[in-house]
Amino acid sequence: MADRATATKFLVLGPLEVVGNGDAVLGGPKQRAILGMLISQVGRPVSNDNLIDGIWGEKPPGAIQTSLHSYVSNLRTAVGADIERSGGGYVLNADPAAVDAVEFERFVAEGTKAMSANPESASEALRTGLGLWRGRPYADLIGVEGLQSEIRRLERPSRFGRSLSLGSATAWDPFPHRSCSKSTTPCVSISRCSRRLSVQLNAVGRRRPHRRWKAPGR
Repeated sequence: MADRATATKFLVLGPLEVVGNGDAVLGGPKQRAILGMLISQVGRPVSNDNLIDGIWGEKPPGAIQTSLHSYVSNLRTAVGADIERSGGGYVLNADPAAVDAVEFERFVAEGTKAMSANPESASEALRTGLGLWRGRPYADLIGVEGLQSEIRRLERPSRFGRSLSLGSATAWDPFPHRSCSKSTTPCVSISRCSRRLSVQLNAVGRRRPHRRWKAPGR
């Protein structure tokens, strides 16, 4: 497996981008949508039927299977990624860590785990994860039906605050206007982590007032 620093990266926390293999030309909306759906299920097959239904809906154009194969062939050339046939569909064979959304969730998990024993390490992991966001997930593919559930899942924690500071005198709440009680696990974990972490970081800041983190650009 290629080193993470040099491997192809699939960025979906914002407009879809592929970096690390030159300037990849991802093609038009349909071709990009296919890649987006494959990225959202990285390492797992996506059936032709799911791709067609998720992108073209209930009334796809004629010769859709031929068009689908052509789009995938173009993506293999443009992206340089390993996209293979798998049963009745395709699979993107890539390291899940090459997908920024996967890495975001890893940083959140690391931050949550480190929260009690090492709040400073926890805050660093959370800030690193938050730094991966460039906008709405799959921002240029918002209208693709086959990505709606993944977009909704990722948008739940995207409101996680970006101005976590050491030594703040005010309790910090990343979800001031809504409850995450019925949300999926990532949202719940971030909410719980942030509420507990803010208290611990306030304590850290009081003990070490000279250590203060400021948002970039301030």
